[in-house]
Parts: sequence; C-alpha cells; structure tokens
Amino acid sequence: VEETYRAIQLSNDYLPAHIQLGELLGKQGRRQTAAQKFMTVADAYRNRGDVNGSIISYEKAVEMTPLDLAARGRLIDMLKQHGQIDRALDHYLAVGDAYYQLAQVDKARDTYQEALKLAPRGADDQNWKVRFLRLMAEIDMQRFDWRRALSAYKELRMLDPNDERTAITLVDLYYKVGQPINAVGEL
Repeated sequence: VEETYRAIQLSNDYLPAHIQLGELLGKQGRRQTAAQKFMTVADAYRNRGDVNGSIISYEKAVEMTPLDLAARGRLIDMLKQHGQIDRALDHYLAVGDAYYQLAQVDKARDTYQEALKLAPRGADDQNWKVRFLRLMAEIDMQRFDWRRALSAYKELRMLDPNDERTAITLVDLYYKVGQPINAVGEL
C-alpha cells in the first residue's frame, strides 16, 4: 500500500496506480473505501472519454459493494449509452434482487418494469422479457395483486405457449379474479 501511495505521489494522474490501491484496499477488507476509490477512477476515466476504463472501474466498485445501488445505476446508464444492453440487463436483475432482499418490493418491481422496456434490445437467447415478466408476476402473486399478475401471466403465456407452469397459474388466477369461463377455456 505504501509503495502504491508513493507511486500516486509521483504521478497522481496515473489511474492504474489508483486502481491498484483500490484492489489493495479491497483485499484489506476496506471494501467501502475501495469502492469509493473505484468510483473516483471511473469518473476520471469517463471525463477522459475512456468508456471501457470507466465501465470496468464501475464494475469493480459494484463488486466491492454490491448493495450500492447508486453505483450500479451509474454503471447501468453507461452500459445502456454504449450499447452493452445484455450487461445492463444483468445489472438490472441485480438491482431488482437487491431491492427485493432489502424488502423494498415496490422498488424491485419498478426496476423490473424499467428493465422490461430495455429487454427487446437484448439478445434473443437470454429471454430477457420472459425473465423480467416472471419476476414481476411473482411479486404480484406475493402481494395478492391478482389482476396485475394475470396480465403478466397472459403475456408470458403468449411468449411461451408450451410452459405448463404458466398455464396452471393462469387457470388459478382466472378463478381468483372471478373469471371461471376464461379459466375453463385456458384449461
């Protein structure tokens, strides 16, 4: 650490030395300080116009403090601006999961809803739309919001008509919202 500080003193605008310091701080268990260092480095790279350096530094900051949603939000914005949609959607999943773990279910659902808008631009093999719809529908089911869940499951059924689990849940939801004729038709 002392050698890294000395290198920074000799050339304080040499960002790899700052990155090295951040990694050393992380290894020492000073994760919050390391994350702040990586955020500062990411901002410096962004100001210099180095998108890849900025993204990598933001990812290191998020790795140090996974529940720092502000840092992850900046990373998502950078990834979206530079066309890295699948990576941005991965981070949306992480943000939604973090909100869910923090018992902020409304924010988790809002995050998934926001990601759903971006999902069509993602890779087809990832099935982003299905994944986010399923997460939203599960939240609605847990909150006993049958009408919203029904809407999501209808869309899931259209996207994957062979999914038996979705079909069974859809039949159950039709009964719960008082539409037995639609339930029998779905059955």
